[in-house]
Amino acid sequence: MGSMQRRRRTPRVARIIAAVAATLAVVSSGLGVPASAADSRDPDTSHQVILRNQDHLIRVTDEIDRVTDRYGTGTAAPIDGAESRFTAVVIDPVENLIDLYWSGDIPPTVQEILSRYPEVHVRTHRTRYSLNELTAAQLRVVAAAEAGALATSGIDVRVVAAASTWDGLEVVVASRADARAVGTGDQESARTLSEVSGVQVAINASQSAVPVSAASRQADVSPWYGGAAIHLSDAVCTSGFGVTKDSTKEKYIITAQHCLPAGSSGTVKTPTGATLGSWSSSPARNAPSLDATMVRPASQSVSNRIYTGAYNSSTSGALAGAATTVLGSYVCTSGAKSGEHCLLKVTGKNVYALSPMGVTFGTHAVASTQVAGVAAAAQGDSGGPVYRSMSGEKYGVGIINSISGLYSCSGSWLKGGTGNCGSSVIFASLPTILKHFSVRLG
Repeated sequence: MGSMQRRRRTPRVARIIAAVAATLAVVSSGLGVPASAADSRDPDTSHQVILRNQDHLIRVTDEIDRVTDRYGTGTAAPIDGAESRFTAVVIDPVENLIDLYWSGDIPPTVQEILSRYPEVHVRTHRTRYSLNELTAAQLRVVAAAEAGALATSGIDVRVVAAASTWDGLEVVVASRADARAVGTGDQESARTLSEVSGVQVAINASQSAVPVSAASRQADVSPWYGGAAIHLSDAVCTSGFGVTKDSTKEKYIITAQHCLPAGSSGTVKTPTGATLGSWSSSPARNAPSLDATMVRPASQSVSNRIYTGAYNSSTSGALAGAATTVLGSYVCTSGAKSGEHCLLKVTGKNVYALSPMGVTFGTHAVASTQVAGVAAAAQGDSGGPVYRSMSGEKYGVGIINSISGLYSCSGSWLKGGTGNCGSSVIFASLPTILKHFSVRLG
């Protein structure tokens, strides 16, 4: 869907995605696993070619997903009458290939799917663990962290994810407070977490993962769009997606639950002071494990559009629906503090994110990393839309939960000129949120 002007506001700022042509030279040298020596293709890294490749590769992986996750639970279902040893499927739109990871032999049903796409280059990899085994290991670490069992070892777990090599877990921890030699504490933490999880664990203490805290698309009106600034008491976050609850026909706006202030209810406003609606701590309107909440607009009018472009943009695009993400694919974020950022590569699924208090605020979340040398999101973008483009249309895939690779940032592209940015984003799956609340887009 094309972009459109909604109302007159501050002068339009050029969209960050316009710089893609200038940055893709970097992308082509750093993405994915390089093609084998026998495959000497010179990949075309123009933006449109990458998106076209992505469209086709996702069609193939969607067929594999329907077999490996036919129950829609995020765990691998039995295939051909046997326990599934599926681990992961990763696409590389730059090289135009698929990497298929399996712990054991690939079953005939999946081989038959791949045979229907002879034009797609597929590389297969045998892994030590299956997806189900890695997920069980993640849950053991999360349970130990939530119960405080790791506190005596000085381990403050923030993110638990499958390692990119699929041979164990990667756990992001907060920096240790003791004065031991650099690296020693991490080695001890890795041993402890390996014992807890039952698989090999690598520690990543070089980056923090924090909820994208509250601070500002700046004067939205009804019908409410996604990607706009919203004020919840002292917290300033970003609206995600407008939805409708089929059973009651009520309209809501999805955003991040960690934006809610203390209390049982309150008013949500825009930066201009206009009342948008109300928030509530009611369990019916909150999903703590997904870091998602539903704001009820007073006008009972929402839109299926999300803001695009810079933080002060009035341009928007319509959503064609909700979609799942595929490892290796590219997504965009849209936040009220830092605007729109594209070329975020999906690097992990079934990720678990924990707050400094040891409370899990993201389960089965998705991790993505910016590859274009700019920010992925900033504090103040919490709850904002994450989307992907397919066949020229936008599909919502999630809402922003947290950022990692935190650093101070500044520039005219930021609301207020300065802020805290991250090179990576963890986001909650939109299809999972819609299913939890029994709502649909628009």
